[in-house]
Amino acid sequence: MRLALVLLSALASITPAQAQERRPVGDSAELAGCWKKIVFSEAARKFIPADAKLADPPHQVLCFDPDGTTFRMVGSAEPVNFEMPKDYAALARQPKEMSYEVPQTGLLVIGQDSTKTIQQWAASFFPADASFFGVTVPKNTLVMGLTDPAQPSKVVHWRYLTKIAPRAK
Repeated sequence: MRLALVLLSALASITPAQAQERRPVGDSAELAGCWKKIVFSEAARKFIPADAKLADPPHQVLCFDPDGTTFRMVGSAEPVNFEMPKDYAALARQPKEMSYEVPQTGLLVIGQDSTKTIQQWAASFFPADASFFGVTVPKNTLVMGLTDPAQPSKVVHWRYLTKIAPRAK
């Protein structure tokens, strides 16, 4: 039931046609690799709910290990130049501090190992290329909606992330 409320909330922010096409994340294999956060203009951010005060840096790279457990994040106020696989190899040498799992289709749970806190995110893939206030949101963009622990049907923060492809040699 909780998952259904989360997914309904996430889908409420898009048109009915897009809602039918948006595919929820099915398992950790779909997340494996690194994803770069799309940075929207100030004007565009007014239309993206962000009730949560996460102090998210505007530029982020999120990496999900293929084993389905370790989650790593890099954030900065300045643009992040992150190259696969070189920068991922350096990041992977750091101590494991966060983990993730996909316990149900469309639900991504990220945990802070030291504090035992978790965040539950509705997670799906954008169905088609779109332009949002001059920013291209490509097909298969990972869309993550953080749910409010007190109101699981309410999404309080959004992330739109594109997959970082390995650099050609």
